[in-house]
Parts: sequence; structure tokens; C-alpha cells
Amino acid sequence: MTQQQINYAKMKTQLEKELQQLHEEAGGKRDNSAVNPDRADLAQSYAQTERRKILHELNSQRAEQIAAALDRLEEGSYGFCAQCGAPIAPGRLEIMAYAKYCVHCQADREEVI
Repeated sequence: MTQQQINYAKMKTQLEKELQQLHEEAGGKRDNSAVNPDRADLAQSYAQTERRKILHELNSQRAEQIAAALDRLEEGSYGFCAQCGAPIAPGRLEIMAYAKYCVHCQADREEVI
């Protein structure tokens, strides 16, 4: 597959849809607190709050990555590795449309020293 096989309009639509979904999920918070909570209720509530915080942080990071990918689309650098400049495989972009690095550079970045 070559770089020309990337459907940029499709990628932009996919990224915008994913970003919208993240924003919608962020707005759907519920309060399930008990009126007279016991220790088990408090512990469960605390655990749920912590999970929500972690998910919110992960979703925020993903939203930032998607917004950055949309910026790269606008400036014409989308689909090229931010580290080495090589084309990112279209299959990788189909799986992770906001990928910033090619597989090799991403592996290098994740390598444990």
C-alpha cells in the first residue's frame, strides 16, 4: 500500500466522529451516591470515582491526540511519522486514525531501557 491509498476525507470523518463521541461520553456523568452510605457503599463510590477520573484522563489524552491528527490533516503532514518522516502504513491509520508515529518509531518510543 502506498501513501496515495489513504482516503483523507474518510480519515477526517472518522477522527471527527471519534472526537464527538469522546465529548458526548464526557458529558454523561451520573451520581449514584446512596442516601445513608455504609463503609461498603463509600468504598464502592470511591472506587467508581477513581475509575471515572482515570477514564476521563485517558479520554482527554485521546481527544488531544485526535485533535492533533486533525491539525496534521489540515497542514498536510497527516500520514507521515512525526519522528522519521516515513509514511505511516494505511492499515495502521485505519486501526488508529490518530497515529503520530510509524510502527518502528512507536516501538522505539515504547522500548523499555
